[in-house]
Amino acid sequence: GKRLRDVPPAALRSHPRKLLLRGNWIRSIPRTVFRDLDGLEVLDLSENPFHESQQPIPDTIQTLRSLTDLVVDKCSLTSVNPRVFSLPSLMRLSLGGNALSSLPRELGAASYVVKLSLNRNALTALPDVFMSMPYLEKPCPSFFSPTTC
Repeated sequence: GKRLRDVPPAALRSHPRKLLLRGNWIRSIPRTVFRDLDGLEVLDLSENPFHESQQPIPDTIQTLRSLTDLVVDKCSLTSVNPRVFSLPSLMRLSLGGNALSSLPRELGAASYVVKLSLNRNALTALPDVFMSMPYLEKPCPSFFSPTTC
């Protein structure tokens, strides 16, 4: 991380396939950031102090039709924008080390997700739709702690 407070416009001009913003001071992602990033495949927003009074990940994330990997670890999230689960190419979603106590029902829309990391959260249960996700590698019963599997 470079301790950025905003997503640098120069990083977006080249229409990157990977956008790695881990370990900065970004508090929210502006709605316009995802415009024209239709080829983006990997987005890492981990270790940013997102501000919960705003939606840190905007609804415009749904425009990232090629996104296969989304990593939002250690961001103090208490909720996840449900639009994340409607990304058609999403295969790996990592939400570890946040403050999530529940997940929205929209989780079931993430039908192509193979790997879902939820460790180090405050989850006590998963929505029923979790078990109907066809490609998901199901976690062990103690999915809250990855070291026990």
